[in-house]
Amino acid sequence: MTTNIKKITTLSVELDANPGSLNHVFKALKDACVYVQSSWAYETKSKAETVLCVNDTDKAIEVLKGLKKKPIERCAIYADGTDYTGVYSEVLNKIADANINLTASDVQAIHGNFVSVFFADENNTQKMLDLFELT
Repeated sequence: MTTNIKKITTLSVELDANPGSLNHVFKALKDACVYVQSSWAYETKSKAETVLCVNDTDKAIEVLKGLKKKPIERCAIYADGTDYTGVYSEVLNKIADANINLTASDVQAIHGNFVSVFFADENNTQKMLDLFELT
């Protein structure tokens, strides 16, 4: 029952809160052969945003800027491994015990495996990198 933890680069992109806005971004990335490994998208009362993890960050930034978007590059912590009761809690406990405040997290489990991502502000992200001995 191994949990792998690594640093990932993400791109945050503000979108119009209109039908098709997310598809417009994904179509442009597809046309440029940028592989999207994972994404999160949500809408608030006044805006929408997507967070992307891609195989070629520089190319994705170029594509997004071509769409008149202003991508913000950040890093996050990604965990994956064998799914079992409490695995997410184990990682959250380590983070909480280190007094690290998360701004967002997501977890999915399917077919005996889980994946999760942890987001924090810049200071707390560095604490997570140190905690998990990542560079």
